[in-house]
Amino acid sequence: RFDIELLPLFSSNVAINRLDADALQAFVLESGEADREEELPTIQLPVSISVARATIRNVSIQLGPDTHAINRIDFAGNARGSNVRVRTLAVRSDQLDVDLVGQVQLRNLYPADFQANWRLTLPDGQKLAGELGAKGDFQEIAIRHNLTEPLALATTGRIRFESDDWLAELENQWKAIDWAFPESRLRSSGGSLALRGNIKGFAADLDTNVQLDDRPEIKGLRAKANISYVDGTLKVDQGDILIGNNRASVAGVLNDLLVLDATLTIPDPNALVPGVTGSLEARVRLKGQKDQPNASIELNGAGLAWGDYSTKSVAANAQLSANGDNAVTLDIEQLLM
Repeated sequence: RFDIELLPLFSSNVAINRLDADALQAFVLESGEADREEELPTIQLPVSISVARATIRNVSIQLGPDTHAINRIDFAGNARGSNVRVRTLAVRSDQLDVDLVGQVQLRNLYPADFQANWRLTLPDGQKLAGELGAKGDFQEIAIRHNLTEPLALATTGRIRFESDDWLAELENQWKAIDWAFPESRLRSSGGSLALRGNIKGFAADLDTNVQLDDRPEIKGLRAKANISYVDGTLKVDQGDILIGNNRASVAGVLNDLLVLDATLTIPDPNALVPGVTGSLEARVRLKGQKDQPNASIELNGAGLAWGDYSTKSVAANAQLSANGDNAVTLDIEQLLM
């Protein structure tokens, strides 16, 4: 059912006051390399079109072997020449709701500017929601996004499209996180995560502080890391976990082989295990096949004490081989009980 004004056709205008449709089926076909065009086509409408209200109910979209159902789509907007303005685009389904406004020019690189609010319900019932703004074209898009559920996360950055691929540079920041898990609860009063790359390879810089409810004795937990993943190789250039004055530093590479170098500097073990005093330093090296690496462990402690037990010094060295050829030494000076 539709209500259209034809009289304005004499002035090259079409006004659609109302359009209602039901039970629409759409099929999205994948295009091959030969179907791709080098340049985007310029679309210039010979008449101006305005839609005051359009509603489509019960939409079925076939995308390959998958079928997606949309309960309702509401639209209002207008088009003149190559300029399209969306005043309202509301999509409602059982899993996803989207409300979008914006505009696009159907020429050159299709410059566009739009804002959208969305809400997604995952199969397990978890709800996600956010607010997205984007401005750019098919060469580069600047985005800003605020995730509002299940936690508050602000994202800004840009996405560039080059040579049939894309590259993202995104900065994520949060002021407070309170995330419940089945066995615990994660809290963070602030942090940042910078991402660069795409699904083929990425680099990440993380800086955050964390508090776990099931380990209330651990306070002041902070994590920093520089991580990259390219062509099946995961690399940690600098990874630090700090709990008070205690630090664990990790660097390594993981693919079919594992190379890992970790150092632990613990001047305040009481922050990790209440009641323990003294200091401890350790170094762990792993090298070899990722499922059976060789290990080298060096440990030195001074003035360690816990309850009725104390030592002046502790030194341990272990060489562990994947073939079972192991060697372990342990030296303890002045053990008191």
